[in-house]
Amino acid sequence: MSADAQSLLEKYKDAETVNVQAMQKPNWGGFSATAGCAATLNEFQVGASGKLSKSSVDAFMAALKVDDATALQYILTAVYDALRSDASNYAARFNEHLRRAFGAEIGGQEPPPTHSVPSVRVCGAVGVEVIKSSNSEFALQGQALVLVPYPFPEVKKFVFDGSEDFLEIPQAFFHHAAFTSGGRDFVCDLQGHEDEESNIILIG
Repeated sequence: MSADAQSLLEKYKDAETVNVQAMQKPNWGGFSATAGCAATLNEFQVGASGKLSKSSVDAFMAALKVDDATALQYILTAVYDALRSDASNYAARFNEHLRRAFGAEIGGQEPPPTHSVPSVRVCGAVGVEVIKSSNSEFALQGQALVLVPYPFPEVKKFVFDGSEDFLEIPQAFFHHAAFTSGGRDFVCDLQGHEDEESNIILIG
């Protein structure tokens, strides 16, 4: 990633305040790094719902190699806008609500430490570029991949079709996302692992 991309990541870590829809879309076809995926980048609609396709992820990875601060600002802000309503962001707000509610319940002046209250954690997907590969059947050098780090041997369904065992934290999280989004977003098919401290670790 270029130095411009690194500095913009820091600058736009609070990109919720940026109106990306008012920004001018770059001429992706004019950059050598994105000429081959310009159509994908041009078709990407800011604010569109649904999961990002593999071709979109590949195109975003290519866009991060563009040596143009304005184009980098646009793509970083656009991707943030597309992802900020995903499960991990709902989980962060849900966990903060739990901490504050738990602190009020025990009469504390300050919310208790994060580690003392059960929480929802999401194993979020990470976009990576393969710089070296020992198995060409699995991945080729230069490919862009999406990896989900999940360190547990089994996956348990928490919220799916109603037949699963009732667990309070996953059910509360499902309703929290639906309520706080005004019914626009539903975190469905929640699955993952419950640890010994009742934390719920979800596959993103």
